[in-house]
Amino acid sequence: MGIEEIQHWIEDSEQDLWLFTGQDDAIIGVATQFTKEPCVIYSLTGILNNLMEDGMTHEEAQEFYSFNIEGAWYGDQTPYVLQDLPS
Repeated sequence: MGIEEIQHWIEDSEQDLWLFTGQDDAIIGVATQFTKEPCVIYSLTGILNNLMEDGMTHEEAQEFYSFNIEGAWYGDQTPYVLQDLPS
C-alpha cells in the first residue's frame, strides 16, 4: 500500500485518527489490534527528513522530534513512530 492509498484510507475512515501536522508524507501505515482503535504509523526517518527540509539541522530535528512529537500523548490513538532499520 502506497502513501496515497494510506492517505485515502485515513480520509475515508470513519475513525477519528490523530495526525502529526506537516508529516503526512512520513506516514507508512495504520496499526490495528483487536479491541483497540487504529493508529497511524510514521517513519522516524521520514519525520526527521521533513524537519530538516524545513531548515533544521539534524541535531535540531532530533531535539524537536524528542520534545514535540515523541513526547506527545493524545490518548489511545496517539500515532506510532517506527524506528527504521538500516537496510
